[in-house]
Amino acid sequence: MKMDHHGKDTSNCKAFVEALSPRAAVGLFDSIASQTVSARYLASGAKIYYNFIDGAVRISTSGDGTYDVQTQLLRDLPSLPEPPSDGHEILS
Repeated sequence: MKMDHHGKDTSNCKAFVEALSPRAAVGLFDSIASQTVSARYLASGAKIYYNFIDGAVRISTSGDGTYDVQTQLLRDLPSLPEPPSDGHEILS
């Protein structure tokens, strides 16, 4: 899912994130808007992607419950989880 309002605290309340239980969340912003919001998505079990880190993010599915996540860039920040070396990640 795309994080509401660029991932800011003005949206993405705990009840909203828990109700959706996303497997992946994408924040479209030039920095992490809120670490609290990031923590909410992580606690819900979602993998988090940010366009300022990952570039364009494409998530596709054939409808079988498996999602293919492709990122334009490979992460190079040690504090973030390591992505797959080819920029693809399969979430099921």
